[in-house]
Amino acid sequence: MIRVLLSGGMDSTACLAWALLEGNDAVECLFVSYGQRHEDREYAAASRVARHFGVRLWSMPLSTIEGSSLTGGPGDLDGAAVVVPGRNAIMLRQAAAMFPAADTVVMGCCRDDWDLFEDCRPEFFDKMSDDLAPTRIATPVLDLDKRGVFEFAQKYGGTALLELTWSCYAGGDVPCEECGACAARARGMGR
Repeated sequence: MIRVLLSGGMDSTACLAWALLEGNDAVECLFVSYGQRHEDREYAAASRVARHFGVRLWSMPLSTIEGSSLTGGPGDLDGAAVVVPGRNAIMLRQAAAMFPAADTVVMGCCRDDWDLFEDCRPEFFDKMSDDLAPTRIATPVLDLDKRGVFEFAQKYGGTALLELTWSCYAGGDVPCEECGACAARARGMGR
């Protein structure tokens, strides 16, 4: 069984398409709520993506992870203020604990995330793989930049797939076009 951590964004959606199209027929998704200000938008996007692929979407609420502008802390929505301390480790551990029969947990982090997010770097995933063994962690877009993720998504799901996704930290009715997530998405799509 494969569980894809699905935020509804471009990276995790591309990873879900990859998991399914690589011949994996036992795939389910997990959306994690950690108090993010854009939770409603992310969950709606994750639900659209899961319906598109006909896979089950589980939802796991966690307590708010303090210390980030994404969860109500001070700072803007670009740069170091958006770092959610320990988020990826918490999500991976929760997925492994919630689904002990899952042989693989898939997470969508890419090379453009490495500078800002320590928990998106290869060495982090190496450590988590050791910690969570025998559960395997797959990161199919880890070595790609955002443009590469966009091309990867086209290969595995087509351009229309990305229209189902949400990549804005602000959580408004439309993307703000100013936050770090909007900027990364624009880079990926060549805008």
